[in-house]
This record gives sequence, C-alpha cells and structure tokens, in this order.
Amino acid sequence: DEIRELMVKMGDGEKPIWITEYGWATNDWEKQAKLLRESFAEIKKRPYIKIATFHTLNDWRGNEADPNSLIPMGLLTYDLRPKPAYWEFKRIAHGWE
Repeated sequence: DEIRELMVKMGDGEKPIWITEYGWATNDWEKQAKLLRESFAEIKKRPYIKIATFHTLNDWRGNEADPNSLIPMGLLTYDLRPKPAYWEFKRIAHGWE
C-alpha cells in the first residue's frame, strides 16, 4: 500500500503493480494454505495489482545430492503430491481473471 501511495503521489497511479513472487517456506501445510487464502483476499482488495505469481509449484532441494536440503515452498511436495495450499490455490484462482 505504501508503494501504491508513492506511485500516486509521483503521478504513476495509472500503472499496475505486479507481484513477481510470493510464497512461504514452511513444513506446516495448513499454515501455508491459510497464508495463501489471506493473500488472495488482500490482492482482491487492490485492483491495481494485475499480476501475482506464486513461487513455486513444487518443493525442491537446494542440493540435489542432499535429501536433507529440501526447501518446502511449493504447492506440491517434492514428489508432486498436492498440499492443502494447492487445493486452495485451485479453488480460489479458478475463474479469476
């Protein structure tokens, strides 16, 4: 909101805002789904946000040779099983322009 206020003040109020990456590294799948729901609700309140890209589709390893280097940010697990946040994303985003 502060960036938007500055844009308006500087005469750039007609320009859209793009959120190029958002998401959370968490092993708490329900918390991730909750944060996703809350983010969608806040984005919907701001019509000047035209693009918001979730990062990332699936969990990955920081070091492929090290199974303990998992980075749990995805909507899917490392082996592509959907997490609760995946179903929330699909439910909320379906039909949203």
